[in-house]
Amino acid sequence: MLPPGGVRKGVASCGVPLRTCTGPLQYHIHSRRKTFCSNQLVPSRWQHTARKGHTSTQALIQPTSLQRQNSRANSSLARPKVATRKGHTPHQPVNKPATSGTTGVGDDAQSILPAISPRASELSKEIARLGKLQANYYDALSRHRQSDVLWLTWEERREVPSSSVNGWITRPQESRNSKRYGISLQNVFVPQVVGCISDINVRKKILSWEQDTCKDLAPLFKEMVISRAKVAHLAGFKSYFDYRSQKKMMDTRSVELFLKNLKSQIAPHTDAFMESALEQKMQALDYDFTIKKLRSKLRPGKTIRDYQLHDPEAQINWGDLAYYQGRKNGSFFAPKSPEDPDFSDYFPADYTVRSLLKSFGDLLGMSFEEILPGHKYYQAQVTSYLETQGLAARFADELDIFFVYDTTALNPKPLGFLVLDLKERDGKAREIFCTTFAHTIMSHDDAQWKVQVPRIAIVSTYNRARPKKPTLLTHHEIKAFVHELGHAIHGLARGSKATTDPRDFVEIPSIMAEFWAHDPHVLQRISCHYTYLKPEYLVGWTDSWKEKHPSKNLPPQPPQKPPLEMFSEIAFRRHPQNDLYLTLRLLWMSMFDLSIHSSSEEELRSMDIGVGCRQILDEWTGIFTPFDGKGESQNNSYLHWSILRYYNTSAYCYLLAKVYTYDLWSKHFAKNPFNQRAGRRYRKIVLEHHDTPVSWNPIHNFINFLLWKIFGVPRTHMEALTKFMGRKPSSRMFIKALNAPANRNQTFWRRMGIRMGVRGNASLVQGYQIGGSIEPQLGDVDLGFISSVYKFVYEYEY
Repeated sequence: MLPPGGVRKGVASCGVPLRTCTGPLQYHIHSRRKTFCSNQLVPSRWQHTARKGHTSTQALIQPTSLQRQNSRANSSLARPKVATRKGHTPHQPVNKPATSGTTGVGDDAQSILPAISPRASELSKEIARLGKLQANYYDALSRHRQSDVLWLTWEERREVPSSSVNGWITRPQESRNSKRYGISLQNVFVPQVVGCISDINVRKKILSWEQDTCKDLAPLFKEMVISRAKVAHLAGFKSYFDYRSQKKMMDTRSVELFLKNLKSQIAPHTDAFMESALEQKMQALDYDFTIKKLRSKLRPGKTIRDYQLHDPEAQINWGDLAYYQGRKNGSFFAPKSPEDPDFSDYFPADYTVRSLLKSFGDLLGMSFEEILPGHKYYQAQVTSYLETQGLAARFADELDIFFVYDTTALNPKPLGFLVLDLKERDGKAREIFCTTFAHTIMSHDDAQWKVQVPRIAIVSTYNRARPKKPTLLTHHEIKAFVHELGHAIHGLARGSKATTDPRDFVEIPSIMAEFWAHDPHVLQRISCHYTYLKPEYLVGWTDSWKEKHPSKNLPPQPPQKPPLEMFSEIAFRRHPQNDLYLTLRLLWMSMFDLSIHSSSEEELRSMDIGVGCRQILDEWTGIFTPFDGKGESQNNSYLHWSILRYYNTSAYCYLLAKVYTYDLWSKHFAKNPFNQRAGRRYRKIVLEHHDTPVSWNPIHNFINFLLWKIFGVPRTHMEALTKFMGRKPSSRMFIKALNAPANRNQTFWRRMGIRMGVRGNASLVQGYQIGGSIEPQLGDVDLGFISSVYKFVYEYEY
């Protein structure tokens, strides 16, 4: 089971009671009449105490020389000018912004030591140096991602669909080199490419290039993480991970425990998956091989792992795992015949996006009202977005602007503005992301109230529509948009307050939103065949079909809504057993992130990070790294992981969100994804939550404690999740879903319940929900019921 939300109980990450820790330069934290040494982990709730205009740690930490002041002097630390005793020099607390947008340390690192501290100037210099190191590193990485190209022949790239690559890099046709098709880290996601290639040697070639293409950046990366460790040491923390855990739900010890527990819980399924991949790989190499035969030949005390260590051909790498995971899941929405409608035909971009906004709005009590040119708010939002993005005014026609307001209040309350910039254009990055680009103050017509609301944009690069065919979305694009929409809704719900969310919480709303993108009923609701939108689209569909099948009669127009069976493959792929590849990859990244950022400066200087990355991959996932036999085996894939740039010390947040959202979904939305009561509770309790600052006044803290215990007013994000669930979130439902059989036709019993006018938990067909699937439990049935079943099965099969 998971740890109880990483709740600290007076013990530092080293396992020593905080009260007993000492250090070369002691700074103490005063709260609730207890004194703790700041060179250890500070309890996260105590880091949110900051009076208006000051950072949180500035209000908490003071040097030993100020401890002897009276309580009045202590309470004045949060003020702009600190009152001191005679003989002490008054000082202004350090309060500077982060020196770089990529430093990841922010105000806390600048204000962690008072200005009179001997270490304050050294800390400030190290933070500035860290900002420059990170800027230089990511600039160099960006150049590598664009310039480092792996060239392939037609035979090597033959099995890779063009949809998996954002444009092949091609050499001139007159070139005599047969390797004319290039890929770079900028235009491909390597696991998606190797997952399509059956040739073992080609997969190994691509994987070896991917892990060594940025190898020359290893010294700069090492210098950067050493600088981070030095910043943490100067700030009085054991490690950089401890320092960044101040404002997170889980501390270092809790994260390590969470990852170890998750590894042990998924181990049986991981072992079965690896054995299946090994068996398929050896048979592809023309060996008469089965796992059963191998076990019978092993010597006593030997394992399959020992056999793989002595036979390089039997070693499973990431490329092998991606390929055999794809074979296990099967082809994705491959039409059975030319007459069958394509999946994307049911998801025209404009219709699907607006249907998603309406569905989430109805669920959460929010309204997305599209505003057009001429509306009083339109021009201000367009101008603000174009200016922040550096775009010309001619791109204004490509934007969709939505005014978002709360529909649950008697008087509609404005929540903010949502800008959709989804069309491709020259120079636009091939990615999708969500960003808050500005804030604005809105006032009522009679100016009786004013409120500050965010302006949020979702940016993507969908193909442009043609005269007779609109932009169509794949399921992957739908899921990616819903993920970013989850971030946008979270930002709109929480408003413009100054407090920030814990870094390990921010992915929970977005990954929670993905469950709706995998539910067959939701997909059916937001779908509509594009031929029903405009007459010219029907003409274009007819002409295209006749061109492809000139000798066949024109079939009837496809139905406006697809059948639920069309989406059974999506529910099947959502099953945790069919997502083990991604789970193992996130486990590897999370443990690597924890390992390097919880190490001290001295440990990092003597560490070979590439070897350490390979060892973590080996020990935590059982996956081998391709090795050329020269020197000690290294894995340098970490050098280009985006997750280490945007979520350093919080890479585990995706795994945590994946586990917790299974718990949230299974309890409140699995049986009815359109449950408005649960959706609005989720918005009010979880999405709108702001952590309650811990006051210097113990009476205020005691009142907040009573409000939580008696009235359930949450103080932290973990308490907000606990209130919504009625208990602390855990991994129980995720493991239950993992242990449930993966059934491809997961919509069968739910569809049957709808046909007979009952739901999954009705008296005739009673079911229990496991990870998105309903398993039947038939009670007393009569002839009418059997007749209904027979009729449904007949229609389904024929």
